[in-house]
Amino acid sequence: MELIIAKTSGFCEGVKSAYEKVDNFLDEHPGQKIYTQYELVHNPSVNEKLSKKGFNLIDDISILKKGDICVINAHGDPKTIKKAKSLGLIILDATCPKVKYSHTNAKKLEGQGYTILLLGEPNHVEVKGVVDYVGNNIFVIQDIENIKKLSILEDKK
Repeated sequence: MELIIAKTSGFCEGVKSAYEKVDNFLDEHPGQKIYTQYELVHNPSVNEKLSKKGFNLIDDISILKKGDICVINAHGDPKTIKKAKSLGLIILDATCPKVKYSHTNAKKLEGQGYTILLLGEPNHVEVKGVVDYVGNNIFVIQDIENIKKLSILEDKK
């Protein structure tokens, strides 16, 4: 049997960029510990490799001390960035540029009076990030039942 791997297999560009950013940082700063609240990638062997180099997954950045390094993964996390700044942490932001674009574009449209309908899983970190960044007038649609429950006024854009 011949196994053919698709050209597009592997990490998306945002995750690849985040991985390279963290991996390069750890190579350039041997022994330095860095922390994150979310896996950098959904790949146990990659996470284990990074962990051996000083990448630590924690439940809450509140346990960190001023000057510790907090990694924001490719999915982006505006709440964690805000909290990290308030704690005096150093932020290594590995947010995908396309994710940052979705944050700023959704916020811009919300600012113009549009109601944002975001298709996705409500508890996924990337979806939460867009919702947190926009703040108001954004609804997450996971399935047809969510659409049926919406009560958007007719005068909304």
